[in-house]
Amino acid sequence: MNTMKLSRAAFQHPLSSLRILSSATFTRTAANRSAVRSIATTISSRSTPPASSPPDVSRIAFSASNAIPDDSHAHSPTAISKNALLARALLHVPSKGFTNAAIVEACADLNLSHMAAGLCQRGPVELVDFFVADTTRAVAAQMADMDMSTMRIPQKIRTGVLLRIDRLKPVIQHWPDALALMAMPQNAPYALKNLGHIVDEIWFAAGDRSTDLNWYSKRTLLAGVYTSTELFMCQDKSPNFAETEKFLDRRLQDIAFIGRTTNEVSNMVQFGVKSALGVLASRGFRV
Repeated sequence: MNTMKLSRAAFQHPLSSLRILSSATFTRTAANRSAVRSIATTISSRSTPPASSPPDVSRIAFSASNAIPDDSHAHSPTAISKNALLARALLHVPSKGFTNAAIVEACADLNLSHMAAGLCQRGPVELVDFFVADTTRAVAAQMADMDMSTMRIPQKIRTGVLLRIDRLKPVIQHWPDALALMAMPQNAPYALKNLGHIVDEIWFAAGDRSTDLNWYSKRTLLAGVYTSTELFMCQDKSPNFAETEKFLDRRLQDIAFIGRTTNEVSNMVQFGVKSALGVLASRGFRV
């Protein structure tokens, strides 16, 4: 009779069932020990809270609430891509230039902490890189949509260069600073890569499909023409940069993109390099 009372008590009070049953004599049998283990497993599963996933440490470390107490509703920069930040920063380049200030303004526009500017590890250099890449893609798309079937190759090249420098007009007052920045030794590889993409896209859109040494000579010559035209534009004060367009026409007349000797190609490249170094020196850098 006492045994039955103990059994009912065990099931009526599950949290104390192990203590009660362990003191009962009938638990010494193998069958009852199995029942005890079953009850213990059930109690454990009911009383143990579900495991929660660990917090996202990156969001805690970079959240705007930790970086700036006043920006309690700012987004985490991990949710914003660097390209989106740079695209927004371009809107501030006409007033702020290619500077960290433009990137910080973009952070404010996107409701981000100012620490999100750290996404651009190379600072203003990344802003210049993004601008060049963005305009190069846009010009390539423009040329692809144009009907240039009746144009000769020099006309197509002229059109491509004009489209490209036209996109410099809104930021031309800050472009010399951007050129000086990219002419610094640590940034030279990025500047050469950008220039290579510009001239290659223009030649490709103009219909060039050469696979021999002419591929290199054409792009090297155009690089010299483009660089000198861009530098001339930085100092051009004529209405709508009319003198820059005339300068481009003279440079295109100087070369025919065919039959050029190695010395002529080298001279064009040296001219572009010396011009860039001149801009750098005029900005107070020692070269």
